[in-house]
Amino acid sequence: DDWISPPTDITATSRKIYGYAQPGIELEIYTDESNQGRRYLGTAFTDENGYFSVVIPAGEVLDEYITVLAFDKDGTTSQFSPGTAPEKLIFQTLPGFIGPEQVSKDPKVIRTNILLAVVSIIFLGAGTTYFNETLEVYSSEINAMYIAPIRKRIGRISPSKKKKSLPRKYDLKRVMISWLLILLIVSVIQSLLDTDVFFTKEQLFVIATLFLGGFVISGLQSFSEWLMRKLDKRVTQVEQAEVGWAGVILAAISTIASLILRLRPGIVLGAVDTFFLKPDWEDDNKAGYSVFIIKFAILSITFLGWIISSSAAKLSPSLGELLITLFLVGLQYAFFELLPLDVLDGLTLYKHNRFIWLLLFGITTFGMFHLVFNPNSSDVQDILQNDIFTLFSGMALLGTLAILLRWRISIYKEEPFKMTKKAWVTVLFIVGFLLAGVLTQFGIFDKPETASTNQQQLAEITFISLPGETSSKLEDFVLLLKLPSA
Repeated sequence: DDWISPPTDITATSRKIYGYAQPGIELEIYTDESNQGRRYLGTAFTDENGYFSVVIPAGEVLDEYITVLAFDKDGTTSQFSPGTAPEKLIFQTLPGFIGPEQVSKDPKVIRTNILLAVVSIIFLGAGTTYFNETLEVYSSEINAMYIAPIRKRIGRISPSKKKKSLPRKYDLKRVMISWLLILLIVSVIQSLLDTDVFFTKEQLFVIATLFLGGFVISGLQSFSEWLMRKLDKRVTQVEQAEVGWAGVILAAISTIASLILRLRPGIVLGAVDTFFLKPDWEDDNKAGYSVFIIKFAILSITFLGWIISSSAAKLSPSLGELLITLFLVGLQYAFFELLPLDVLDGLTLYKHNRFIWLLLFGITTFGMFHLVFNPNSSDVQDILQNDIFTLFSGMALLGTLAILLRWRISIYKEEPFKMTKKAWVTVLFIVGFLLAGVLTQFGIFDKPETASTNQQQLAEITFISLPGETSSKLEDFVLLLKLPSA
């Protein structure tokens, strides 16, 4: 039998496979631990110069090798190309971080993520502020009911009075070293989200990429705020800076939760609570304006880098990976910082201008769903996957705690329990979330069982024996394709 030559000039990165073959032929790209073609990635056609490229679907992780089958116009096929290993990059981001060419353009997926974002914004605007108001208005009651008894139990022996220490002199060098050390620790912790590179040199590449991501994001935050204060002529006090070790705790909690729940790419909070300028803004209006400008600047700058990451990858694949990491770390940073909780910047902006908060937080929330939590699914059962289920569970838990706390306070004060509009919104969200979970559990949202697109495409492939070769693995694979879909 006649065979056409398989392509041999193949380059594979974590997002794209490209190379050169005979002009005007069809190519099918696979990934496997050898050259057996066990997992289909996509189909490409070579142009008049023989160039081809395939974008790796969002969420796909490449195996050890890439192999290609070629088909000409007459249906003549090739043998599998020799296995090509994906490039090892200096900057290597977490699996699941997607580039602009991997973003779903399916209208159903976009509509689904818009709906998820709207539901989240409505709850977070009502539920979290309801929780904040509870803590603020009833602080004395909460202290009497919970904090004081706990202190009484653990503090029966009064601690000895410590001598008042003089305030430590501001030392920029000490602050910078501490900041870099915190970022390094956070990056090491978050590199554990890529379970395929444990204790390998590739893990060092992931650490370096996350470190630079956190450095740039928190650096942009601090520099922007410093610049805004310097431009305000009424600010005459010498600026000081502090580092926050809370960032390490947040990174550890988010990483452990992501690993337990098998989230991909996971929750990355490497830039949150690591660097601060002191003192804080004394004017609430200036503080709110500062939050908007800084968060908008971070999102805009990193988004621009993300947009050009595909072009940058042609010059250097590592540069493309770094730009993708910067934006997606910045996006998660902005999302969590804009939550309207008392300890975060979101509440400051929410009080300053709710419309601006809604606009910025709406864009950020949609970006989180479309690029991180749910990049390619419009099915209800798929939507209630670990990532989105975890987010909504946290929101429902926060709302439940707020309502129970208000109820307990009303009993403590011997007053009737009153439901506000924000409380009703919180209850509706919790009920809707539980109802969706129950209906999904009982299969109400189940789709008819059909083979996936990749399975259908795989089943249509005709395999023929390779001359001079016998491969039990290939024969097993062909037999598997003939079986009905599960």
